[in-house]
Amino acid sequence: MFPFFHDNYATLCRKCLLFAMVFGLVFITQVALGADSDPAKKKEVEKVEKASGVMKSSPKKDQQGVNQVVKNPGKAMKIMTYNAPKRGASEAKVVVVKFSDFYCGKCKKLSTWLSEMLKNKKYVDKVSLVYMPYPVFGEKATKLTKEALCAGKQNKFWEFHDKAFASHGSGLDMTSGLKVATELSLNLDDFNQCVTSDKGVADLLKSVKSEGKKLKVSGTPGLFINGRKQSAKTKADLVKAIDSALAS
Repeated sequence: MFPFFHDNYATLCRKCLLFAMVFGLVFITQVALGADSDPAKKKEVEKVEKASGVMKSSPKKDQQGVNQVVKNPGKAMKIMTYNAPKRGASEAKVVVVKFSDFYCGKCKKLSTWLSEMLKNKKYVDKVSLVYMPYPVFGEKATKLTKEALCAGKQNKFWEFHDKAFASHGSGLDMTSGLKVATELSLNLDDFNQCVTSDKGVADLLKSVKSEGKKLKVSGTPGLFINGRKQSAKTKADLVKAIDSALAS
């Protein structure tokens, strides 16, 4: 009389299970339609989905969202410059921070570009440069950096800086700093004592090294413009980055 009675018991169970699954999925779909606007319904849907074994996978985070902002190398960062040497405009709209080593060829090139820009009328009252001493080329680089900072104790850091970089192509060695100090007519007794034992110089180098690690400066030059990390592989790149900072 009833066709399904001819099925065996196992077949009947499978049909009942299939009917229940189809009914459950239809129910979940209907409830979910209103869940987005009703938090209570949304929770109920999640419970039902979990119980039925069809829980949705977590959506992937938006690649244009918060995570990307955190990792974005262009994000402005607060940089502690301590008492590192500075030149340029006293009330600058654009602050260029350069982690540098006198033995670094790219640092010499960047230094030349920045020196030219700071003399340009377009930038003279708007841009300042902070030199973050960051020796990475071993003992000779550390010694020359200390000597430059000690020249600064006699108000001659930037003169020493320019001469040291000018000598880069002809070769720098462990005696280069003393030669530059002599050319600048520094008090050599004070200069040598400073290089050997000045605590302020040692503390500055330690602080800058720590700041560089915090900012993930893995080599030189490390360039930041208004707190944003830059590459500036060419002078045109540097000009563009500074002009953009001035316009913002």
